This record gives sequence, C-alpha cells and structure tokens, in this order.
Amino acid sequence: MTTPVYLYLKIMNINKTFYYLKSLHTLIRNSKNVGSLLMALFHKNNTLFLKNGLQFKYRSLLDTLIIKETIYDDFYQLHKIINPKIIVDVGAGFGDFSLFAAHAFPDATIYAFEPNPTLFELLQGNIKSNGIRNIVAFSNAISNKKNITLNFSSEPTQSSSSTKVSSDYKIRVKGVSISSMLKKKNIDFLKIDCEGGEWDIIRFLSDTEKKNIDVISLEYHNMYVENVDEKIKKKLSSHFNVTIKPDSFTSDYGHLFAKNKD
Repeated sequence: MTTPVYLYLKIMNINKTFYYLKSLHTLIRNSKNVGSLLMALFHKNNTLFLKNGLQFKYRSLLDTLIIKETIYDDFYQLHKIINPKIIVDVGAGFGDFSLFAAHAFPDATIYAFEPNPTLFELLQGNIKSNGIRNIVAFSNAISNKKNITLNFSSEPTQSSSSTKVSSDYKIRVKGVSISSMLKKKNIDFLKIDCEGGEWDIIRFLSDTEKKNIDVISLEYHNMYVENVDEKIKKKLSSHFNVTIKPDSFTSDYGHLFAKNKD
C-alpha cells in the first residue's frame, strides 16, 4: 500500500528534478561559455562567463546554482533598493552577491566579509578578474568577539560557518562587529548568509544600530538554531517590516527580508 508520506517524498523529488533542470536551462541561456558550465559535471575550478559581463571562478556545479539563485532569481531581493551607498555582504563566499551588487550599483561601496580561506581566495580572484573596484574584501568574521573559532566544511555548498556547525576543520579568525561598521556610516543593505551564524549577528543589534540599517536580507538556517526565522523576526519587528519565505523543498532554511519602518 502506498503511504501519503511516500507519495509526498516522490512528488518532492520530481519537483526538485524539474527545479534543477530549469536552473540549468537558465544558466545555459545566460552563459557566454556553455562548455565551461557543462564541464563542471566532471571537473572543479572552472570559470563561468555570463552574458551580463560577469565571470565567476567556482568549485563545483552546485556553485553555479548559487550564482543562478543570487543573480537570476534575485534571492536576496537586491532590486528593492535604489541608489545605495553602502552594502555589506556577510558570508560573501566566492563573491556571487558582492559582484552582482557591485555590477548593479557601480557607485556603491560593497564591504565583503568571508573568513573561509579557500572562499576568500576565490572571492579576491573573482573581484580581480572582473576588474571590480568598488568591493572591499575582508577575511574577518562578523562577530561581537575580537577572536572567534569557526567550523568549516569541505563541502562546496558551504560558505561561512558558525561555531555550531559540524565541521571538517576549524580556524581562528578576527571578528569585526556590526557596531564598528556603523560608527563610520549607515548601511543601506545588509546581506547575511553565514550558515547558522545569523542569529549571533542579529541578536546583538542595539535599537540605535537597527535604525542605521535600511534593509536586512538573509538566509536563515533552522537546522542550526531552532526556529531562528521566528526569533529574528521577533528581534527585528520593532524597527522593521519582516517577511519570511521558506524554501520550497524544506523548512530547514529560507529567506528573510526586513525593511526599516523609518
């Protein structure tokens, strides 16, 4: 007898397959060099050339899916801001969002933070190969602590990791607080994707700091901090209008967008 759970899982797998095929079609349609994309099925460290002029050196085919979601799905909803001056990218990875933002807003300054050494090297290389001059890259972690031990995975789907994530290796990095960033200037758009570290960043924001951030757009990870999406929404709701969009295939993670009420 076929159970409802079995049918649900079967439908989900079919939907995921269609999603991946649709994503591949989007990438092929927007790629200058289709061969480099297809070669990712067999090799690492390829470069994807896009028709919009951007190019990305990446590690695996899964990284190209990240590029597709960031740029063509506009996962972080960058289109909702107009003429920003300061954009902060926490968990910049190999630079998908930072380069997208720099390309979209050439007059803005993007501060990109990526403590994973492998990804930081890719980030720097992608900034250089694209001739981007409005990104300032840091190998620091965003934290209220001066020094922090971070766990990292060798899996290509991982970017920056929190202290709570199971890891293949650990490193100790210097921390930079949001407070220190805000002492110099307001933040028009704060993007966060740090694999479980989002709560440790958001929960320490003071009311004054919240007033100086126009938009917060982040990927939340309920598998690392239980109900972190609702915790973040509660923390921000006094100053922000918050919307939550769970992932289509799992409740473990999703997107949270917060626009300042002022």
